[in-house]
Amino acid sequence: MSDSHLHHAERADALFQEGFSCSQSVFAAFAPELGLDSRSALAIAAPFGSGMARLGEVCGALTGGYMTLGLRHPRLRAADEAAREKVYAALRELSERFRGEFGHLRCRDLLGFDLGDPDQAAQAKAQGLFADRCPAFVHFVAAWLDQHLQKSD
Repeated sequence: MSDSHLHHAERADALFQEGFSCSQSVFAAFAPELGLDSRSALAIAAPFGSGMARLGEVCGALTGGYMTLGLRHPRLRAADEAAREKVYAALRELSERFRGEFGHLRCRDLLGFDLGDPDQAAQAKAQGLFADRCPAFVHFVAAWLDQHLQKSD
């Protein structure tokens, strides 16, 4: 893995350790190089943590990856079907690799708790799941993006 790739994964890891959500950590690690400032990236990605506002849906690391891929492979004209297909193919590949590594795409399935339920969220926190499992999700997506972005340059 090249130094720039290591930098993105380390940056995503560091952002997560600072207390940012999975979605913010991944998206903000890449967004500045793709034309979006860090502040805006953190703000845009904030609602997607814990499976979209603690709904337990798609993992925030993945949604951060999806937003990154959207910046990298933008569809800026409604008629640009080739751009849509390019980004969708990348999104499918990332999702399938993630599912292959971790078994699921949804936060509630990955962690085994409904984070929208305060009692279950407290149990997940008490068991250290955010510290034990989530960093692997963030790092996996950032590392995959590094490889994908290098190939697509």
